[in-house]
Amino acid sequence: MAAIPVHADDVVVVSETNASFTDRMSRLLSARVRRLERERDEWTNKIAGSPPLSRRTQAGRLGFHSTPADSEDESRTLSLTFDRPQDLTTIGLVPARVDSTIHADEDYGFPRRFRIEVSTDGVEFKIVTDETGQDVAPPVGYPYQVHGHWPAVRIVRITATKLWPIHDRWGWTLGEVMLLNGQRQVGGLATVDAKHSFEAPPVWSRDYVNDGRSILGLPVGREISPTSGYLARRDKNPAAEKWLQVDLCPEGGQPPAIDEVCLVPARPIDYADRAAYGFPPRFRVLASDESDFQTHDVIADHSGETFPSPGDNPVVLPVTPGLPRRFVRFEAVELWDCSWKCSFALAEIQVLSGDKNAALNKPVTVTDVIEPEQARGLWSPEFAVDGFSGHHRLLPPATWLKQLAERQVAEIEMARIERNLQRARNDTIAMVSMLALFTLAGLSGWIVLLWRRWNREQRELRERIAGDLHDDLGSNLGSIALTSGLLVQSGDLPESASEDLRRIKQIAGDTLHSLRDLVWLIDSPPCDLNAFRSRLSEAAASLLGEIEHEVTLDSPDSSGKLSIETRRHYYLAAKEILHNVSRHSHATKVAIRLRREGKKLRIEVHDNGRGFDRDREDGTGHGLRSLQRRAKSFGGTVTIETTPEQGTKVTLEGPLK
Repeated sequence: MAAIPVHADDVVVVSETNASFTDRMSRLLSARVRRLERERDEWTNKIAGSPPLSRRTQAGRLGFHSTPADSEDESRTLSLTFDRPQDLTTIGLVPARVDSTIHADEDYGFPRRFRIEVSTDGVEFKIVTDETGQDVAPPVGYPYQVHGHWPAVRIVRITATKLWPIHDRWGWTLGEVMLLNGQRQVGGLATVDAKHSFEAPPVWSRDYVNDGRSILGLPVGREISPTSGYLARRDKNPAAEKWLQVDLCPEGGQPPAIDEVCLVPARPIDYADRAAYGFPPRFRVLASDESDFQTHDVIADHSGETFPSPGDNPVVLPVTPGLPRRFVRFEAVELWDCSWKCSFALAEIQVLSGDKNAALNKPVTVTDVIEPEQARGLWSPEFAVDGFSGHHRLLPPATWLKQLAERQVAEIEMARIERNLQRARNDTIAMVSMLALFTLAGLSGWIVLLWRRWNREQRELRERIAGDLHDDLGSNLGSIALTSGLLVQSGDLPESASEDLRRIKQIAGDTLHSLRDLVWLIDSPPCDLNAFRSRLSEAAASLLGEIEHEVTLDSPDSSGKLSIETRRHYYLAAKEILHNVSRHSHATKVAIRLRREGKKLRIEVHDNGRGFDRDREDGTGHGLRSLQRRAKSFGGTVTIETTPEQGTKVTLEGPLK
């Protein structure tokens, strides 16, 4: 049997409200996700209708534990031998669960490889199942089950061929070996033999492997119990007489043959939670044809020594051969002491005749019953034969085991669907992400194309404007300058008119130079510092006229390009500085120095003119306000160093883009 670590209690179906955005998106876009979610919901409903899997840890009597082995490949054998041949239909191996700081494993010691055999004579053995070829999947708290029909079995032999690692040694364990004949548990009739058994009562012993106690607990379904069972009146005397008996044949006739008596301990819901509540530590189970039990047969006698608390496990008492009796009595020899008063309680008593529960809904007689106001409608003698455990409806053991196997298959399928569902969601989200990426890339490309188209159109517009300015306005200005110059040279005009014409010529020439600068600024592509220095040298020659000047570039790296906007700001600011030098400095020599410093550009203009007194100036003259405003517009600064009669140094510094 395969098993995986998933349980229905751990499965959470994500509601539409709590589903993440990606889950909702993948459900909306993917038919595969929707199909897998429908399948998941179907398997979830199947698991929800299956018997619950017990998660409780046993306090003692954990089962069989082998002695340590030096190798994992050492074979170790456990045998169960019947005094009388038994027909078997189900063989189940229940793992042991250990919960400690060293081990916290619900499959502790379950053999990785093993073989199950049966024999009718103790000589020849027939293989029931052979798992020695490869490691079995961990059962994860589920029983390993084999179903079939094996008649007249005398010996069941389990051989572990690959052991489980325990610290630095090897070994194997079993919590319980369940042997069923139809719906009856006959494993308790067998004698257990194991040559390599680690005997450490009350935790480990070979005798605990068929004592009916395991991590599986009671064989119950999902239906909730409306009752708790039977509870006698409390008594201070632990030896007080308390018993419960069932009439198996109230209408007379032939009484059924009793093959098994099963006692289901109570676990109240109206008191403090306690397993095996009110179960007597000493008791007897009797059978008789007389209601007063003057003569009787003893089915089980545990009056001589304390019977270990069964916890949440049924107490199965096989009877062989079948005993035909009308009455069965469960008799307390010593009451359960809860430290303040003694109690006697039972959730259910079952009497199996073949596969049928002959005690179901039959008349029950008791010594006494708890007061009605304390019973709260949950405790009554007839509730001990109503088919409920006090929490859920009891199931026949073989039916219960098969439903557990179906639940295990459902959990395996559920886990597979969850994995596929997660992959489908991831694939859908990946596909959506790729589509979004491609869409974004296409949109970005479209935007880039639009931007390039706009740039191209803007460049073409600048080129047309520059061409128009150069061709039309430049030609007109040149004609004005030429005509006025010719008129002045003719000498036929009065002096005043000649002076006006010279003035017109001068203005036309200056305007033509400014127009050429403007055309250069808007028409030419981004340039490096060398090209900028050359253009600034031309502007200096025009503005400074006869003044001796020199334009130098003091920078090791001049390859960086100046954008049109950056070039415009620095060029016009530098022209404004040179214009001020030409008009106000009375200098005979000017040094213009360009220097790149990281991501900044510095332009220094140093003249040997007359300078001025900063303390007497308000900082607004000589075009300084306009210069500072221009520098501020592109994030730059203007620094002026001057002393009367010792020249002036103007430094323009700003970002280089």
